[in-house]
Amino acid sequence: MAYTTGQTTAQMITELQTVNPALNNDAILTFLSTLATGSPVAIGTGITFSGVLVKCTTGYGVSPGTTPVYAYDASPV
Repeated sequence: MAYTTGQTTAQMITELQTVNPALNNDAILTFLSTLATGSPVAIGTGITFSGVLVKCTTGYGVSPGTTPVYAYDASPV
């Protein structure tokens, strides 16, 4: 696995829609917001969404009021 790190929400939307153009912004934002809260998975834990392994490295669950930062692996093994 090779994560691409330091991704913003907008960059993640672009990446996920590149992998699956059928995904709409609302579905992606809901997924990313959930990751940023640290629930149901802890901050820093990867979860597969539309074939992309995504994790939130900095989120509301760690530092309330911060801007979430994500990492992804578009080719998880």
